[in-house]
Amino acid sequence: MKNSTWPGGSGERRRSLKTAAGKSRQLMYHISTQFIVAELIETSGWEAIKEQKKRITPRYVMLAVNHDKEMLALLPQGKVIIAQAGVVPHIHSVLLPTPRPQIVDEPELCV
Repeated sequence: MKNSTWPGGSGERRRSLKTAAGKSRQLMYHISTQFIVAELIETSGWEAIKEQKKRITPRYVMLAVNHDKEMLALLPQGKVIIAQAGVVPHIHSVLLPTPRPQIVDEPELCV
């Protein structure tokens, strides 16, 4: 809208169109922000319910972000730090115990 001219209109008309576009932009921003926050609160609530808690803490917000692909795209794991959320639950595969093969005793055959 910047640097655009309106044929046959006065400056007032241009200003009114500019503010109308600004209002719709503000409304779209408000609606999209409200949707993102509602989605985040809903998934955080489900994470808290899974842990049998009634209060949503920053920990459950972090878990909800990590379990939702769209939220993880908005808030990447290495670039966003959520205060008081703790660490991401992950155990490296090297630290896990390796399963040992079962030794089966074969019965001795009496000949």
